[in-house]
Amino acid sequence: MSREQMMMVAQTQLLQRLAQQARLNGNPALADQLSMRRAGLLSQMGFLPQSERDPLALQRIAEAQAEHLLALRQCVVGTAITVRPED
Repeated sequence: MSREQMMMVAQTQLLQRLAQQARLNGNPALADQLSMRRAGLLSQMGFLPQSERDPLALQRIAEAQAEHLLALRQCVVGTAITVRPED
């Protein structure tokens, strides 16, 4: 790693600690700003994992799955088969 990359890594670690501290101090807006700056640096360096490149992707997948399950439930409700006991 070059000196510049090492400095960027140190800066991302500092931003992460500051964001955690901001959350602990009850300042989520500042924490979000710091986290976004950290994500920008990681992206510049090419170290950003896929899940952090698109942080809302997992939420969109979960919502799609929930909508699918809700649609299945709505199809099933009211269409139950009545079983008659044998005499």
